[in-house]
Amino acid sequence: MLLRDIKLVDLNRSKIDKKKSDPEKGIYVFEPNGKVYVSWKDPATRPQHYVKWNRNTPYDVESWRTKWNYSEVTAKDPYWPEGVKPNQSGFYVYQTDMILMKCPLADYVAKRQREIEKSELAVASKRREYAEIIRQKGVAAAEVDIEKRIFGDSK
Repeated sequence: MLLRDIKLVDLNRSKIDKKKSDPEKGIYVFEPNGKVYVSWKDPATRPQHYVKWNRNTPYDVESWRTKWNYSEVTAKDPYWPEGVKPNQSGFYVYQTDMILMKCPLADYVAKRQREIEKSELAVASKRREYAEIIRQKGVAAAEVDIEKRIFGDSK
């Protein structure tokens, strides 16, 4: 099993057979058609956290905690990476080098918004810089021509 093949089960919406399941050991038995996977696309069923695998080193885990408000997903959380059992600390670790972490969705969205704005500002800055270089050389170029020179004909 590869990391990309692991699906995240939404335990809040899934129908679990509580008698046969043992969450502390990562064993879940679901009622027929009772397993529901996490989906961030549907606002009605969107979970409260953004969940992602991170490198399982003390530096990386602490960095995510302090910079972006992430915390480790435990067996008590409403998420289960299908087929992965929690370690002795109760965290979901994949092959000792990856750990499942969660961040409040509002914090993640704000972080992504800042990253997108920064990226768009960088592109706009490069466009202005390139346009100024062209004008300094005395070449009359339309904005469309500048776009083609920067991005090629694919844009």
